[in-house]
Amino acid sequence: MDRIEPAVEWTIRLCAWSAILFVLAIFFFVFREAAPMLFGQLNLVEFFTSVNWRPTSEVHAQFGILALLVGTPVGHGAGDAVGGAAGAGRGGVHLRVCSGTLRETLKILVELLAAIPSVVWGFIGYIVIGPIIIRLTGAPVGVNLLNGGIILA
Repeated sequence: MDRIEPAVEWTIRLCAWSAILFVLAIFFFVFREAAPMLFGQLNLVEFFTSVNWRPTSEVHAQFGILALLVGTPVGHGAGDAVGGAAGAGRGGVHLRVCSGTLRETLKILVELLAAIPSVVWGFIGYIVIGPIIIRLTGAPVGVNLLNGGIILA
């Protein structure tokens, strides 16, 4: 047992240092690829005030994140409004009405919802809820703040 412990310790050290090395390599690669854009071609005023995102344009590549900057807090606010009301209602039913087996079953189901990765929820919003929103509201696209708010809720 005494001979195995140093080998295990060195294996753990090797894994830790390799993880650090891989993260540094990723930062180096991303910075190397982004450096030409960051130090010459990027107009910061256009970047923060434009809603146009056309990075592959042959004529004039555009990078505008205004829609993302505004959409993030608004989408989260919509999610908080819908999710807060639904969560309070579910919590009240869960604590006051349900008992025994039903309460434990609901608890497990809620925990399973939290275990699903956010990428999967985004995919569900895009594939399932998007077409429903288009049908019900007549919106030209189903990927909008309503869809994001429902998925976040």
